[in-house]
Order: sequence, then structure tokens, then C-alpha cells
Amino acid sequence: MSPRRVVELHRQLAELHRELANALVEGDNFADSNAPPAPPWRAPPRRPVEPPDDLTRARARAQLDRLGVRRP
Repeated sequence: MSPRRVVELHRQLAELHRELANALVEGDNFADSNAPPAPPWRAPPRRPVEPPDDLTRARARAQLDRLGVRRP
């Protein structure tokens, strides 16, 4: 791409940026007025928390023992 083309594109981008900034300052949201409203956001369903099985507890206990953590 030629340097002149890059300069021209940069000027166009700066002009569009100014127009957008002016529209936002003026509160002109014409572009958004035709868009349908966004659906309400819903959090994904939470998975039930399963208690750890005996093997997992034993591994965790062994790791804590190796680290020197005292149990109450």
C-alpha cells in the first residue's frame, strides 16, 4: 500500500472518529434506534457442588501432611 493511500485512510479514520465522538457527545443514538433491544443477560445455571469422595479427601490430607499443615 502506498504511503499516500495510508495517509488518506488515516485522515478518513480520524474524520469518522471525530464524527462518532460528536454524535456521542450530542446524544445522537440514531444508529441504535433501529436496533432491537438486547435480551436480558441470564447467568448460566449453576452446577450443584458435589462433596469430595474419600479418595480425594485422602489425597488432600496427604498433601497437607507433606506440606506440614496441622489439622485442627
